[in-house]
Amino acid sequence: MQPCLFFIFTLIMAINPNPFETTDQQTLLAKKFWTVKELSSFVGLAPSTIRRRCSERSIPHLKRGKLLFEKEEILNWLEQGRRLEKKDIERSIL
Repeated sequence: MQPCLFFIFTLIMAINPNPFETTDQQTLLAKKFWTVKELSSFVGLAPSTIRRRCSERSIPHLKRGKLLFEKEEILNWLEQGRRLEKKDIERSIL
């Protein structure tokens, strides 16, 4: 797993220690597109919150009869929302 993906996964596990209650972890990470239910279990948000954020266009998604989420876009979206740590800010100044 790439370092940034591992970091994102670690953050999600800290927020929701058991995000794969209904979906097998290996199967979910192997898929290119996720459903609302799969994304919900991955990020720990309620499906209704995900749908609302899609209507607000704050979560990258596709609508092909149902809402779909491309795994790479979601991981990038999560990475963009990450706050910089103090050491990262200090490195960027130097």
